[in-house]
Amino acid sequence: MRKLILKMLFSVLALSSFNLLAQEDITAQGEEVYMARCEYCHGEGLQKGGTIMLHRRYGDSKPAVLHQRTDLLPEYIRNIVRTNTPGMTPVRITEVNEKELDALILFLTRNNP
Repeated sequence: MRKLILKMLFSVLALSSFNLLAQEDITAQGEEVYMARCEYCHGEGLQKGGTIMLHRRYGDSKPAVLHQRTDLLPEYIRNIVRTNTPGMTPVRITEVNEKELDALILFLTRNNP
């Protein structure tokens, strides 16, 4: 019985480690998407259009640089990326596919509490 419990515990720990590594890989892919598609407007520096707009909207109450935020919800990110919102045109599925968008969402929400 003890051996069985130890085997089960080992299996659970191995699966948890695998899932954590997979999530880290997906987050890294999301960072690549961010750097390729989003950083141009939403990166560091007030010369970036998206950063300027978010700084004007939130002042110092929230970071203007997207990857520093801790309050972005997955549904909100998906909606902003895929629909036409003031100041930002939608990103077509041919530009960022669903898998890439999922990775981007994981990257942008990695700091959420």
